[in-house]
Amino acid sequence: LRAEGEVTSRDFPTAEHNPLEKLLGPEWSACHILLDCDAMPYVDSSAIGWLIMSQKALRTHGGELVLHSVPPQVRQLFDLLKLGRVVPLAENRAAAQALFQPV
Repeated sequence: LRAEGEVTSRDFPTAEHNPLEKLLGPEWSACHILLDCDAMPYVDSSAIGWLIMSQKALRTHGGELVLHSVPPQVRQLFDLLKLGRVVPLAENRAAAQALFQPV
């Protein structure tokens, strides 16, 4: 998947509304998702909360989320908040795909 534009509270009108379900269907939380963040120049606290909650749901149901190609200003925020401890962050698509490979 590809995130485009700012990701803010407008994208999450209610706690029950998860854009991944709209895109991937009701079984979204069992998917392994690569999220290309190259065109995502800004995220707010709602987006951070959504990423954490989505990863929790994914892990509970056998899925996983990996972010890649995060712009420097967004990556700086993710690093400050230590988001990478919850949601894996990769430099590019190939590195993100490698995180899904069995060890």
